[in-house]
Amino acid sequence: MLPKVPTANHEDTVANSTPSRYMRGVNDSSNNDLDAGSSSSQPQDHYNIPHHPKLPSSTPHPLSSPGFGIPWDQAERAIDDFTSIFTAHFPFIILDHDITARRLFVEKPLLFRAILMIAIDFTSAKSREIRRSIDAWIGQHLLVMEEQDIGALQGLIAYIAWANPHFYADNKATQLMYFAVGLAHSLGITREPMAENTQAKKESEVNEEHRAFLACYYFLSFNSFQFGRPNPLSTSYVQYCIDSLERSSEFATDFLLIKLVKFRQFIGRIPNVYQGLCDMKWCREISADASDQLSEIRKDLDDFMSDVSHKHPKLLLLWTLHHNALIQLHLPMTYIVPESEQTLRLQLECMKYCFQASQKFVSMAKSFSPDGFLYAPFTTLTDIISMLIATSRLLLVEVDGWDLDEARKNINLKSAIDEVAEKLSVADRVKVERLEAAAVAHPSSYKPDGSDEEKNDKIRTFVKIIDSIGSWLDSYGVFTPGNEELGQRQSGISEMGRSVHEYASLQSPQWNFTFFFESLLKMGGG
Repeated sequence: MLPKVPTANHEDTVANSTPSRYMRGVNDSSNNDLDAGSSSSQPQDHYNIPHHPKLPSSTPHPLSSPGFGIPWDQAERAIDDFTSIFTAHFPFIILDHDITARRLFVEKPLLFRAILMIAIDFTSAKSREIRRSIDAWIGQHLLVMEEQDIGALQGLIAYIAWANPHFYADNKATQLMYFAVGLAHSLGITREPMAENTQAKKESEVNEEHRAFLACYYFLSFNSFQFGRPNPLSTSYVQYCIDSLERSSEFATDFLLIKLVKFRQFIGRIPNVYQGLCDMKWCREISADASDQLSEIRKDLDDFMSDVSHKHPKLLLLWTLHHNALIQLHLPMTYIVPESEQTLRLQLECMKYCFQASQKFVSMAKSFSPDGFLYAPFTTLTDIISMLIATSRLLLVEVDGWDLDEARKNINLKSAIDEVAEKLSVADRVKVERLEAAAVAHPSSYKPDGSDEEKNDKIRTFVKIIDSIGSWLDSYGVFTPGNEELGQRQSGISEMGRSVHEYASLQSPQWNFTFFFESLLKMGGG
């Protein structure tokens, strides 16, 4: 499937600009990990990515400007920040240690543009302008001229990861994901190559291709789970690439990359346990060996995390994803209509596992860093919202033997939502301060927002989604104790105009993430 993007009228549309959205701070190398416990910025070596002084550009014809009203020194800073900050959140694109902005502009123009879009503090108006230019470049060079190289694929990957504030319910994002997969197929990096084709390549080039392929797999795992369909890239080649990167140990960030991909592999095993999960019918019955399958996946998850410290703040994100995988593994059991005592026991046992993982996630939500939200790709934000929605089901669903009142007492979801909202508010203030500083330092790249621009901002969109989840739960009395709660549950109608029982019922087809993301995005002003 090809993305519906406009084609450019001339060779280079950079000078005319267009928008992307996010603002990345041009702070000094700072502690911006989502998993960092502190909101203050501190110098650090993000996952020990090697950093060396840049060599002078060897471009034969010096370029006066990279476009968008951006001077070269600002572009150089963006490349530095992408390497030292963004890569720590999404380690699928590693730049050469001696790369310069001018060289990247020539060698990988789409990746260069994408990095400027995400790693420079732009207003929403300016970001939208840059994004239109990038769309035109994609249309002209990739669709019309059919240019195919690893740099173009990496540019698409960066664009997909950070480009859209409406990161989930978006047709264009899905189109771009499958376009990236098609480009990866054309480049021949979606299957094990013939031996003679790899001998001429350096190990670093092979690793670069493996990371790009795994990025495509990673994206599609989210998209496939969202729409209840198999991931077309779930082949043995995924493990082949993982094994290759483990043997190479080229960069310390590959440790994080491998963990991220393997978590999605675990979640990809979930539909095999539950009948009907892949075709979005959800499950009404389970196979006889479901208990053994669930135990096996839980054991594999525990073994997988055996080399990850509980205490290191940089690894908090991995433990959050571990709890997310456990939640996703057991949550479908809340849809089961038990036909025997054995099935009922299994259902309640799974809900207990889901409950325990939700408790740990809620406690970890207080450690998210405001800076991290500025740099996180859509995948991380999607995981956080998925966990909030999944946890909310445990506080609403009515199952024989499941004590809703006790669950609500022991999962302080309101506290987690308030904490995340507060960190997001801090992140938004930091972004505004950086925009003001950028406008003074580089007025040529500044474009003021109009009155309706904020709806296109990632942080504010995310704030509205979090607030909508909190308001929705509050309307059902989840945060209200005692008799007040009972009255609200009996008479309350949510902002979506539905009764609690229609959502909380075992048979409700509405309890799927696609429905909630689309509804919450609409409520959030998307």
